[in-house]
Amino acid sequence: MAAPGFGGALQGAPVLTSRLRRQAGLSLVEVLVTMVIVSVGLLGVAGLQLKALKNTYASFQRALATLQAQDLADRLWASTCVLSNATQRDNIKSEWQAVHSASAATKLSMPSWSGDFNYTAATGLFAITISWNDVMVNQSQTAGGDSQSLTQYVRIPTVTCN
Repeated sequence: MAAPGFGGALQGAPVLTSRLRRQAGLSLVEVLVTMVIVSVGLLGVAGLQLKALKNTYASFQRALATLQAQDLADRLWASTCVLSNATQRDNIKSEWQAVHSASAATKLSMPSWSGDFNYTAATGLFAITISWNDVMVNQSQTAGGDSQSLTQYVRIPTVTCN
């Protein structure tokens, strides 16, 4: 007879406990499947981390190129009195390249970069171009990396100074 208030639940108890004894642990197949799923997930996370590092480095290089271009623009603005002289413009460019060369060992230098500008006298427009090889973005195609460039335009008025 069933115990009062249990609605006959105790009658099936021996059957339930015998099922639990048969399924007391995990099988080796279940453990292996779980390990494969976790491994695939971890490989995906590692791939995302690698991609994030590459993009962070590319962003760092682009920021350095922007700072180098802005430095040249500042140097040109500071020399507005002599910009009509081509020799003076070349001297400004040479000093700028020397400051940002890899041998200068500054924090604002990138390996294997080049910088130049084109000057349009009629409009006073300088097109400052920085080029570099990004060795982390595309290592599989070429040994030198992927060529990147940044162009910044600066308009500086022609000023006659005494």
